[in-house]
Amino acid sequence: MGKYDEIMNRIELTPAAKERILANISAAASESPEKTVSLPRKAAPVWKKVLPAAAMLTVVLFGALMARHLRGIEDIGDGPVPLVDPSQAAIAETSAFRTRDELEAAAGFPVEELRKLPFAADTVSYDLTDGIAEVTYTGEGKTAVFRKAGEERTLSNAVFPVIREAEAGEIRAVIGGEDERFVLAVWKYGGYSYCLELSEGVPEEMIAGIVAETASGG
Repeated sequence: MGKYDEIMNRIELTPAAKERILANISAAASESPEKTVSLPRKAAPVWKKVLPAAAMLTVVLFGALMARHLRGIEDIGDGPVPLVDPSQAAIAETSAFRTRDELEAAAGFPVEELRKLPFAADTVSYDLTDGIAEVTYTGEGKTAVFRKAGEERTLSNAVFPVIREAEAGEIRAVIGGEDERFVLAVWKYGGYSYCLELSEGVPEEMIAGIVAETASGG
């Protein structure tokens, strides 16, 4: 034990001294009221101010769009225009047939048979969609789709690097392809519209030969 501790342990206070010290402490405490220290608040980050407003705006916009959707109208110009539901849009039905004769009977016009295809067809399917007769030839991993319509119609909007006119007997066809290999031919003949699509390109002479045979009735 140190010298200081020994001295302090020897000090004894009388009861009167103890009461006087306690009274002085109590008086000092009453004269010095408790002070509250207020720390300066940090300014709220900008994102905390903007986020609630953005969230509220999102809720308002979403509610407006949903209400418009439920009403089934879209405001365009001066008046409302009915919304078009793609699932309710008119879809042309396709009818399948077992033979070319059945297809011709349903279409109301003759449908030529293609015999000069660049492959041997194992299967042939016959369909009619919106007045367009379609015959699909499949074989040897290749496909040829032949379409015919009983009026002047656009049967293909395909675009190719090379597009040119080709002489096919009595017919002038527009053919399309790449690197002198052609996969598309469109033409009009005898009041009908035609289209031929091949899965693999062939030389101009070959696709022109396929087109030409339609002039003889196939």
